[in-house]
Amino acid sequence: MYKLICFLLCINAASAQTFFRAYVPVSENNVTFTNAFAGGLNSGLLSSIDLNQDGINDVFVFDNTTDRITTYLHSGLPNNADFTYAPQYENLFPPLKKWTFLVDYNCDGKPDIFTRSDSLGSIALYRNDFQPGVGLTFTLITHEIPATVAGINDKVRCSNLGETYTRFADIDNDGDIDALGWPDPPTGRIAYYQNKSVEMGLPCDSFRYELVSLCWGKFQLAFGSNSISAFNIFCLPPKPAPINKKPIPSPNANFKLSQADLAKTIENASVAKKDDTVTSLFPFDIDADNDMDLLIGDVGSHRALLALNGGTATQDLMISQDTVFPNGPHALDVHSYLNFSAIDANNDGRLDLVATANRESVNNSYHLLTDVSSTSVPNYAFAQNDFLQQTMIDLGVNAYPAFFDYNGDGLLDLVSGNNYYEPQVNNTKVGLALFVNTGTLTQPQYNLINRNFADFSSIAVGINATACAPAFGDLDADGDADMIIGTESGRLFYYNNTPVGGLANFNLISPFMDSIDVGNFSMPNIVDLNNDGLLDLVVGKRNGRINYYQNFGTTTNADFNKTPTSDTLGKVVLLTNANGVTGYTSPTFYKSNGLTYMLVGNEKGEVLLYDSITNNINGTWRLAQTTVVTGTQGKYTAPAAADVNNDGYVDFMVGNSGGGLALYMQQNPTGIAPLQFGESDIKLQPNPANDVVVIQANIFVPLQLALYNLNGNVLHRQLMQGSTKLPVKNLANGVYILSVESGSKRVHKRLVVMH
Repeated sequence: MYKLICFLLCINAASAQTFFRAYVPVSENNVTFTNAFAGGLNSGLLSSIDLNQDGINDVFVFDNTTDRITTYLHSGLPNNADFTYAPQYENLFPPLKKWTFLVDYNCDGKPDIFTRSDSLGSIALYRNDFQPGVGLTFTLITHEIPATVAGINDKVRCSNLGETYTRFADIDNDGDIDALGWPDPPTGRIAYYQNKSVEMGLPCDSFRYELVSLCWGKFQLAFGSNSISAFNIFCLPPKPAPINKKPIPSPNANFKLSQADLAKTIENASVAKKDDTVTSLFPFDIDADNDMDLLIGDVGSHRALLALNGGTATQDLMISQDTVFPNGPHALDVHSYLNFSAIDANNDGRLDLVATANRESVNNSYHLLTDVSSTSVPNYAFAQNDFLQQTMIDLGVNAYPAFFDYNGDGLLDLVSGNNYYEPQVNNTKVGLALFVNTGTLTQPQYNLINRNFADFSSIAVGINATACAPAFGDLDADGDADMIIGTESGRLFYYNNTPVGGLANFNLISPFMDSIDVGNFSMPNIVDLNNDGLLDLVVGKRNGRINYYQNFGTTTNADFNKTPTSDTLGKVVLLTNANGVTGYTSPTFYKSNGLTYMLVGNEKGEVLLYDSITNNINGTWRLAQTTVVTGTQGKYTAPAAADVNNDGYVDFMVGNSGGGLALYMQQNPTGIAPLQFGESDIKLQPNPANDVVVIQANIFVPLQLALYNLNGNVLHRQLMQGSTKLPVKNLANGVYILSVESGSKRVHKRLVVMH
């Protein structure tokens, strides 16, 4: 039984379609994904927040590779890391970029938002203004947190390297929130912005940041490895910067060194070069001694570095390091370098640690370390490397779904490609995941049985390919769906389907189909766009346009020119990145009420609806709706349209950059007609038939095909799309009824068999 969570989309045009986010059961290896359609996770920064105000901390996740927000409610069970995906809270947060932490800055018990500002190199702050009866709301307090350097106005900076960020915590244990970050440029030492609000007798929500140290903890990171090269180094005070200029981390000309300090400075300089690589910080009192220790991830390492503080809350002094934290058989190790967060994952009142990849590392990259101590001193033990991820479909980086009937049982199965798994899954880096529909016509459910369907990964290794986007259609009218795969190279792989034992069996015919090359990232769709009974080829691409290749062949032998019939189909140009040069279009088509529609995903993460397509292939198509999906999808959306639950209304699955999927359905929407088609849309050739009859359907989604005798007995049933071949040589001479069905809509055609 699927359930619908009704995020009703606004209707902004007469032809707008209303979709609802839906959930159907999905499993793998007999284990059900409890959050199947949460959308996958690549990297992540996690924070605790009570989303539904039930007194139990839930989890907010910000994926810093996609700027995507996901929210999860805790079940409330003690000693249990049990979370349910809750997308209804995602749109309550403001748009966020690059990195985000939830920290209570104003001492009201509600976590506020620190995030990267649109103002270059600055940090924005949003206040949590939750009110009973109103719900969760955030108010922008500032887009540039101010600070001083020896009395000169400045701002709390995040280094402008894109991936680095400032962390906020009560470093000196005085009740207000301080900040640790990086000098600009980075030096392998830590900048400390102390909040002077409490010292000045001001409320804790005041902004009184002062840059007091350019080497907090008095240690020096090593160059080229995630380790500390020197402890107890000598630190020069920050030099005042000219007004409106960046503070320069260089010696003060008026500052005099003693001979001993000068010797120490020379000694430290000879120990190691300064580290100017990208590094992540997480201040955390890991040993409960009331001073801040530091967890560090580095771009040059897959390991975690723990720097232990042997000083005090006000006199920080790092004295030792653990370069393989936690020391033991489960030391943290991810494909990309590490971020760190602290949440109460298992609802036992103690903070646990979550280490995540900071880049597109993806699967098995959410490492949970639970505090298993029975005393006030934490003791962190490895719990799992797929926290949250194990509850959802996660196909690595990106997901490109497509529907077809894999086993000929008349149910829509699902195949999804990806860009890559990192690390590899079952020796697969790039591959097709096959989900077999084990439900019914009206109640689908999916079982993920193969993450390397058709063994595309073997071919991908040989050509060093990333990305595989599948499309299905019967290009030779033999009654089964063939497959085309698009890749990042812009070329297309063509596979012919020769079923074995009733199961689809794909054989590679051409790795460079008809010499077609769209440039980069070909996203194919097989559809009879011009209603001539032949399946055409529509291909999205990196440059934000869509190519159309008309089929100039026959029903049994498709033929496409390498030069597109149109390289800007519908005059659609989606340049959605910040520089306005790429769009990564991913189109899919369907019919409703006799009209043709296109859903198209893009780099920005939208799913857009276009109409004015019918009888207007060479014209300009109208953008009818920009709010087809709700919530935050991440980036690089890729939709696939089909009538999933056989109710006569078009649904669609959408993949995203997190390697996950989301399902959207129409549930008998008021005013929206079901899929409409008539006798003129269904053609039988030849009729009478003596060996094989070819059924052509001018419908863009899979349909149910049934063959009846005159007594009403079902002789054959299958799924079809576009065209299919039905053998009749074993049937007796006579008249039969061929029925093409979608939900309650049925078209009956009279078929004569004559040998």
